[in-house]
Amino acid sequence: MNILAINGSPNRRGHGAKILETVLKPAAKADCRTEVVHIYDKRLSGCTACDHCKRAAEISCAVNDGMQVLYRKIMAADAVVVSTPVYMGHISGPLKTFLDRWYAFLDGRFRVRRLPGKKLVVVVTSGAPAGTYSDVARYLKRWLGDFLKMVPVAVIEAGGLKRGGHLNPEVLRKADKVGQSLVKISAKSAGS
Repeated sequence: MNILAINGSPNRRGHGAKILETVLKPAAKADCRTEVVHIYDKRLSGCTACDHCKRAAEISCAVNDGMQVLYRKIMAADAVVVSTPVYMGHISGPLKTFLDRWYAFLDGRFRVRRLPGKKLVVVVTSGAPAGTYSDVARYLKRWLGDFLKMVPVAVIEAGGLKRGGHLNPEVLRKADKVGQSLVKISAKSAGS
């Protein structure tokens, strides 16, 4: 299994990054291929609505930036773990720009290509009490799962987080179980 984790936070060692690391650890131990992409490190432009991608036979975008490499990574992944902090009541701006560029995964008839069946894990962190921003997690699950046809495996929400504070151990236990679930899914797929 190839698992791509997307850190939508500017903090490479923050709470979301720690959860991603915990999810990926069982997979890495099971010799699954894992990678973390820090969106804030990428130079990504917004979608220009030129519809180049709707005329292209394969996933392609006229905007030549860091997204070209990310398209290949997304297509190669069997599972995608998307993590975001809550900023002003929603996902981080760079993560939104990144997800807007997934428009290229829709063909000219708006059929989803290259994403259906990929496993999805959503991670949302915030300083507000746990559950306050469940709508952000539902948004990501609905957009990436229902609309783009990925298969939701889990949603991990962590609230009450302050800079320098610690994650609730229960959140890390859940992240570890999610990682173990991805390994089991991988083993079942290999056995099919």
